[in-house]
Amino acid sequence: MPITALPAAPSRTDPANFSARADALFKALPAFVNQANALESSLTASVHVGTATVDSVTIGTGIKSLAASTGKSWAVGAWLYIASTATPANYMIGQVRGYNAVTGSLSVNVTATGGEGTFSSYSIGLTMPPALTATTQSESNYSDSLATTKFARNISRGFLGELMPQTSRNMSTSEAGYLCWCDTAGITLNLPSCATLMSGGTFTFLNTSSGKITIKSVDPDDLFWTCGIGSAASVALNPGDSAEIMGTGVSSYIVSGGSLLAQRSRTLATSIFPPGAIMHFGHAAAPSGWLKANGAAVSRTTYADLFASISTTFGAGDGSTTFTLPDLRGEFLRGWDDGRSVDAGRVRGSFQLYEIQSHAHNILTNDQEMGTGRVTVGGAPAATTAWTEATGGNETRPRNVALLACIKY
Repeated sequence: MPITALPAAPSRTDPANFSARADALFKALPAFVNQANALESSLTASVHVGTATVDSVTIGTGIKSLAASTGKSWAVGAWLYIASTATPANYMIGQVRGYNAVTGSLSVNVTATGGEGTFSSYSIGLTMPPALTATTQSESNYSDSLATTKFARNISRGFLGELMPQTSRNMSTSEAGYLCWCDTAGITLNLPSCATLMSGGTFTFLNTSSGKITIKSVDPDDLFWTCGIGSAASVALNPGDSAEIMGTGVSSYIVSGGSLLAQRSRTLATSIFPPGAIMHFGHAAAPSGWLKANGAAVSRTTYADLFASISTTFGAGDGSTTFTLPDLRGEFLRGWDDGRSVDAGRVRGSFQLYEIQSHAHNILTNDQEMGTGRVTVGGAPAATTAWTEATGGNETRPRNVALLACIKY
């Protein structure tokens, strides 16, 4: 039974056609497998299956001699599967050393076994070697050796291969297109001058270390641009961050990447609303990145940036692991005097009770009592005491709208 030849295999020396050749090869494999299985079944039914009857042979490796069926096509070097007829889970796999098709005398060098025991009746058939190995090259090697899984994965993802820089060094233009796994904290990787890199050449970095790594250019005039963020002379990748850095062919690199962009966005948000900023919101819950300014005691480690900003200004919490947020519920805010002497003696963050500024009222009287509210007035011919009626509520306040006060952490 003929077997249709497989199409040409993908080659590392031809990366442009690697994907197309791989697709064609994988597409042809199911038909190839079916044809091979059909051929195997045909051969098994005709000449490849036999039996052996011996006084006793123990399952194990080494040279085994058996009196087997005659007329089989067991050539020297062929691999045989020799299983106990009664209990097939006990078997041997070995290579034929010699076979006489007339007498059935069979010698096999067994190299793999399953189960154990001594048996006098075996079923025999052709098989594959117990392990098939092939020489492979590293994922960045473009020889014709068998491609590794990593290599095939990188090609499918658009990478030419993978690099793992261990120390600070300069990257070369030939390394554009590679995925760089960075598992050493604190290193600095210098990209080639953007002017020497073909436009569109891209370096991809993933920081798998426990610390920050820095990406720069050997050309101090090159800038790194992040959409919506702006430019910088370098890119800092924190643990877990990734970035794709594409050259423009002139004097700038374009930076993109989910985690890095999120980090840059967080940095931008922090520059607009630094930890300790106070804002009022129209909803009932504090938005992401904010805490209600309700006087609660919160963790000094969980909210380390906020603690570094306000420390124990509004209270020391438990004195060791927590600190206190300002309590702005129901309060009006007033600018800190800070040496102006309009509200002298105040400490930043201090609370101040309500107060009415000292003042006086003029009142005319004819020595009659005038309700409740005592007022002492002067007049001729003698000073007298008069009373006014009480009016107002339980505090002094302007018109206002109640909003939720929050603090940025």
